[in-house]
Amino acid sequence: MDTPLTELESEEERIRRDLELLFGPEVSESEVDSSEVLHTEADVEFPPATSIHPEELYCHLERAGVLQLPFTTVESIRVGVQDSLEDDPRFWGTWRTRRVKSIPDHDDSGRIKYKMVVSDIDEGQEVWVSRLWTGDNVPEFLQSLQATNVLVQSVASELVQVRQSVEELKIKILVFEQHFDKEESAVSALRGDVTSLLLSAGSQSDVLKEQQLTLVNLEERLQTDSRKLGRQVKNQLSKLETSLPVVVDKVIKSSPHPGADVSLIEAIETKFRSYADVTRTTHSTALKEHEEEQEARQLRSKNLRISGLEEIEGENTRDKVVDFLSGVMKVTSPVVDQAFHLGKGDRGVRPILVKFTSMEGRNVVLGNKSLLKGLRIWVDPDLTPAQALDKRKELEKVKKANDEGWVAFLRDGKAVITTRQRES
Repeated sequence: MDTPLTELESEEERIRRDLELLFGPEVSESEVDSSEVLHTEADVEFPPATSIHPEELYCHLERAGVLQLPFTTVESIRVGVQDSLEDDPRFWGTWRTRRVKSIPDHDDSGRIKYKMVVSDIDEGQEVWVSRLWTGDNVPEFLQSLQATNVLVQSVASELVQVRQSVEELKIKILVFEQHFDKEESAVSALRGDVTSLLLSAGSQSDVLKEQQLTLVNLEERLQTDSRKLGRQVKNQLSKLETSLPVVVDKVIKSSPHPGADVSLIEAIETKFRSYADVTRTTHSTALKEHEEEQEARQLRSKNLRISGLEEIEGENTRDKVVDFLSGVMKVTSPVVDQAFHLGKGDRGVRPILVKFTSMEGRNVVLGNKSLLKGLRIWVDPDLTPAQALDKRKELEKVKKANDEGWVAFLRDGKAVITTRQRES
């Protein structure tokens, strides 16, 4: 026997009232999202609606696993009852928080089967909870909860998406590894270039050291030769002075007119002695000047002059030079002892005299002069006036050769004139 509609109405009213107490007042149908959903059916056993309490309804749904499905939010509960003959919209209502919809169904025995639909609007999934009524209004409760294929398919779909994401991630990792290999190859090549540059710089530094040692040896040899020559001149003058009276005496004795030649011989002797004194004085002066020049060159051997750097009032010249050598000239840890401007500030940009603590530090800077090409900044050795004069003379030779069409340049302070014609 089918369940009377009046009994269903009273039962549905009780359910509606209980749900309203549990979930709040009813809202309009238009406020419920009717987006496309996936359906998952499950049979759940709970007490008849005539005696169920709203909290018990929630607990039974939770125990049945309906409310434990992977939902993020469930926005409302919607409950409705329809008999097998007609649709009655009075039995449809919607409550906030969760939505449960009851849909009638029939089996072969004529019993009405109502399905509660719990919808997750955000995830677009629905779980159908079946409730079976007998003809005498005594519900028959199913004994087990059956997971449907749709839920399994949903999980499988998520697994497929995860697998696709993993495959995409593998491709990205492969691309990254290939890019990393290229970068590593570039770094290795760069490391080789740096090593070559370091070796080249080391060899250049060795060449500079050899040239410096050669220059020092030449200067020492020149000084030694100069002293040796001075001693030879002194000895020669002493011998001449010693032998001069003997020669004069011989001349007087051999002269046919001894008395007439005495005054002439005395004049010659006086001039000779004067010449000897002048020679001795000149040599001593030249030797002293040479020694002073060598000493000055030795003192300037650790110095450089930097021209073209803009001067700022109140600046720390040494720090400025250190930053310039480190940044522009790529010198690691410059060993600068002192740095200061030369001359007065009324003649434009003043050059900077830089004193290094070692010859090696100075030579490294000279070895990197090529980095200043096109910057209108010059780094040159600190020359003595004599060296500057010699360099000027050599530059005049270079200029003259260039004007005549020959390839000429200055190397180590000396003019080098080739037999090659300059390209016009």
